[in-house]
Formats: sequence, structure tokens, C-alpha cells
Amino acid sequence: MKKTLVALAVLAASGASFAQVTITGELAMGYKSTTTAGAGSDSTSSGLGVNTSGIFFNATEDLGGGMKAVANMGIEGLDRSEEGGALYGTNADLSIITGAGTFKLAAEEQNGSLSGTLAAVAPGWLGQDGKLFAANSDRDSVSWSMPIGPVAVAVKHSESAAGLGEGVGSTGNSGQGNNSISAKYAAGALGAYAAYNLYDNKDGGTFLTLDNKLTLAGSYDLGVAKFGLGFQVAKKVKGSTTDTYLSFAVPFGALTVGGEWGNSKDDLDGTVVAGRADGTRTGMGLGASYALSKRTTVLVGYRSWDNVANSGLGYGKDTQTRVYLDHTF
Repeated sequence: MKKTLVALAVLAASGASFAQVTITGELAMGYKSTTTAGAGSDSTSSGLGVNTSGIFFNATEDLGGGMKAVANMGIEGLDRSEEGGALYGTNADLSIITGAGTFKLAAEEQNGSLSGTLAAVAPGWLGQDGKLFAANSDRDSVSWSMPIGPVAVAVKHSESAAGLGEGVGSTGNSGQGNNSISAKYAAGALGAYAAYNLYDNKDGGTFLTLDNKLTLAGSYDLGVAKFGLGFQVAKKVKGSTTDTYLSFAVPFGALTVGGEWGNSKDDLDGTVVAGRADGTRTGMGLGASYALSKRTTVLVGYRSWDNVANSGLGYGKDTQTRVYLDHTF
């Protein structure tokens, strides 16, 4: 059950206003087994453990005049696996919401692939980010968004992933910063998303330095099944990567089953870069979730992918199996 703390304050200028803090949490535990393809033999690591153990805070304050402030932050690592280590923060953001739009400052994990878009609808915590597709990255950002009918339009500046924190940044090509514009449509069964990113600190001598990225994604809910489709082209200073992603989910009461398929094509002008080479890599996954209640779920997922760092070395596929019991409160 959500725990809510309500603090009341009286402001002379605007009359009665209030601040409300909602505290929620999540604990997910289970089993994971990962097999990594190698040159001579594969290696496997497996075992029981904690996937998620966190407390999350959401605060909302009425500023009057049709404006409000919203703050989100959280703490992860609240379990024995962090004994001897340090707790760590989750995404944090602070927004001012007005009738004209939302101004938002954030320190967040940003998705780097189609697995974090509307195209991802499969159950079982599937996804190919950091597997077949590019990995997510932690970044400081500032954005402005506004609704135009059923469409939410946003402009955003994201700092380099090489430096996170106040006054920290990077002018090098590692973890390039970027500026983006995006639009998200949601009405009834249809959802659609489009974004264009333009990257800073491009290095003409580096194949994998990003120049720009176009992302298109969408989903459609038929009732008996939900489908997602995404397409992304990342233009490098030299070369490009084109990704395609499909997913689906089919509900059967408390049980939902589904799957995913991804395709990633590298065009690196015949050059092997960090193990990557020209060619096409693929990945797939099958997953299921079973709701024991509104807050407790069993999740099962299997996924495989051609390792991006091994595509030029002729290695086989990496695989991963996960089984979790997840509870939110």
C-alpha cells in the first residue's frame, strides 16, 4: 500500500496550498543465468539474487496560479547484496508544470535503443538494450515539453554520459552529449513516437562517433493482443547502424505471454571497430508474466543475441534466462 505524507501550508499570496509526498517501493528477486559466447568455448554465470530493491519518492506541490512543482527520486540497493558496498540513487527529476508546458531538470538513465520505446510491449522484462542494441546511459538533462492535442512535443539537451553531477561534464567524444526534439502520440489503442538526436563532440577519425539518430516507434492494442514496431538509424561520422525491433504481448487473464525480435545492421565501410564489422546481427526473446495480485507478479524471460563486440570475430550467440518474483508497494 502506498504511504502518503501530506503537509499543509498557508501562503498569504495564494491562499491554502499543499505539498504531497508519495512513497513507493519494489523488490524483485529470483534467478538469472547468462551464457557468453567465446572464441574457444562459452562461459556461463548463474545464480539466485536480487534484481531490484528500492524505495521511491514522488513529491507534488501546488504553486498556485495553475502551476505545480513535481520532484522524483529514489534509493536502490536495499538488500544484503549491497552489504559492504554503497547504496545508489535512481533517476531524479524536478519539474515545473504550467499551462504552457513542463520545464524539467533530470539526472536519469536514458534509453539508447528501441527497447526503451513504445515498440517494447513484450512481458517478462525482455529488451535488447546493451545486448543486440546500444546500451542505456546515465545523463544530466534539461527539457521543455508541451501537449498539442493528443501529441506531446519535447525539446531536450542531454549532457555527456562520461560525466554525471553538478559542474561535471566532458568535452571529449566519449558518451557524447546531444540535443533532441521528439513527439509522442497517444489516443485510444494507438501510440506513436518520433525523435531526432543531434550529437556534440563529433570526431572525424572515429568510426563509432555519433552524428545524428532518427527513431520511429509505435504500438497498437487490438485487445486480444498488443504489437510494437520500431525503426532507428544512427548515423556515425563514419558508417551507420540501422536497427529494427518487433514485439508482441497476448493476455490470457492473469497470464500474459509474448516475444521480441530485433535486427541490427552495421555499415562500417569494411572496417572492424572494437570487434564490430559490417553485417547484420539478430536477437530474440520469449517472456511471460503471471499476476498473483495487483502488486505481486511472477516473470519469466529468455533472450538471445549476437554480441555487438563479437560480430567481427565470428562468435556464437549470447543467451540469458531470468525468473523473478516481483512485488511493488
